Amino acid sequence: MKLYKIPKLTELILRDILLIEIKKWYTPDLVILDGSPLLNLSAWAILYKENFFNEKVLLKAIKILSSRDNGIKNDDPIYKDIPELSALRKLGLTHLNLPDIVVFLDVDPKIAIDRIEKRGQKRQVHETEDKLSKLRHAYLKTCKVIERDLSVPTCILAGNETIDNITNSAIKFTKMNLK
Repeated sequence: MKLYKIPKLTELILRDILLIEIKKWYTPDLVILDGSPLLNLSAWAILYKENFFNEKVLLKAIKILSSRDNGIKNDDPIYKDIPELSALRKLGLTHLNLPDIVVFLDVDPKIAIDRIEKRGQKRQVHETEDKLSKLRHAYLKTCKVIERDLSVPTCILAGNETIDNITNSAIKFTKMNLK
């Protein structure tokens, strides 16, 4: 996992920078991503900092990573427990976009493993039932926190539904929640 950490962080930050540039130059009405860098980074913390992963810490981390950290003091224990947050802040990389709405496709880890194996490619380091279970738990918790504490409308869809049902539910939810 150590070798995966820095490239994944770099990818997420670059994806967020691209989102900022797209919004700035093209001013689209809607941008749909296959994941939010902010939410991905926050949820993935469970694989690296599981002993600190709870809703209170998750909310603080999301606020720090999205520059909504008013009231979080420099000596807050989160910076000691998760020093990466302090490093990202010092590097000026805490500008990640909080999505306007979230549609989370909830897939049981066993189903995910079956789908991964059908790809016929080598598995990524996190593609184990244990790690996917942890990630699922973390994403569900992240969805709960952003909806409850940051007022981000969130829809959780069952990943074992048909593609048509998932698509229709996602479109309906998106249309209902566009600002």
